[in-house]
Amino acid sequence: MSDAIRSAVWPYCDSPAPEVVAGEKDACGVGFLAQLQGQASHWVLEQALRGLGCMEHRGGCGGDGDSGDGAGVLCEIPWSYLKAVWSEAAAARGLGMMFMPTDASRRAEVRGLCDEEAKALGLQPLGWRTVPVDPAVLGHLARATARRRIGARVRAALGAEVAQDVYVASLSSRTVVYKGMVRSEVLAQFYADLDDPRFEVSFAVYHRRFSTNTLPRWPLAQPMRLLGHNGEINTLLGNLNWAKASEASLENVWGEAADDLIPVVNPAFSDSANLDATLELMVRSGRSITDSLITLVPEAFRNQPDLDSRPDVTAMYEFNAGIQEPWDGPALLVFADGKRVGATLDRNGLRPARWCTTADGFVIMGSETGVVGISGKTIVQKSCSTTGR
Repeated sequence: MSDAIRSAVWPYCDSPAPEVVAGEKDACGVGFLAQLQGQASHWVLEQALRGLGCMEHRGGCGGDGDSGDGAGVLCEIPWSYLKAVWSEAAAARGLGMMFMPTDASRRAEVRGLCDEEAKALGLQPLGWRTVPVDPAVLGHLARATARRRIGARVRAALGAEVAQDVYVASLSSRTVVYKGMVRSEVLAQFYADLDDPRFEVSFAVYHRRFSTNTLPRWPLAQPMRLLGHNGEINTLLGNLNWAKASEASLENVWGEAADDLIPVVNPAFSDSANLDATLELMVRSGRSITDSLITLVPEAFRNQPDLDSRPDVTAMYEFNAGIQEPWDGPALLVFADGKRVGATLDRNGLRPARWCTTADGFVIMGSETGVVGISGKTIVQKSCSTTGR
């Protein structure tokens, strides 16, 4: 054995990694901006897109050089902008963002089915708007994979082939998601809405995906409907099994509508998609998003000296542990439901997350510092996120 190899691997060292990968440190990039008084501006979206661009090195890129593992923003619905460009928005109380079939006849069928379902729920569909996009900026892989199922109802009514081309990116009275299987800088080029200065919001969550356990697909780009996730769920198999077992109890809360919710999770989806689906079920069932996340992703509360003087907090975690097994990371979760926006770490706390607040009322958080332009602003407070906060 040569002296060079002997010194590297003998007697206690692992085999040396090739130099080309020795410095690789891949993980999703995620963050958010919010104006604490709820004042909307295009600057918030502009800086979220800038932060997203600075996270490009954290995401994966396809072999065609243009497709990405995924990038997107989750933000407040920009009602003033929508009313200016779409007359039906004046009377709207909610908004859905959907990926639809490219074939016009199939798209019309899906729209008809969605209108029927809305009316069956007592809602009044006001209209459809074709979001202006530029397909020329997409890579070949992105154009070829823009599809995914919406659920059993579409399959039953229109067939499995049509259902594969339909996906609900967001459906809410408060938030909307713009995402795709693209690189960071391509997102605003693809969605013309994001480049319009009239698009004003008070908060925005951004995410650049590095796909680790699934192949890149449009629906698996993040943010999801409620959160953006940096990390992996290492307890995923157990979480999925318990979620499947719990489906039998959905009828106690949702009644006859429980059949429409099953399956809640799917092993074919990413860990982030399954966590978001579970979180969404809890939030739509009446729990707050913060309470739901504390239940799903608790801190390490047993034998925790910091909680010795707070038995009420320990009791809450003990109670939650009896009804929901934890989804353990490492995981950094950035979340927003239109009422609250924030971030939390799982009990391991192994994902970077730094934040600051400014004198003019902004809170800025991200996987990295320096990605948002805050030159000229006075920093009032800054720190790093820790588990349980």
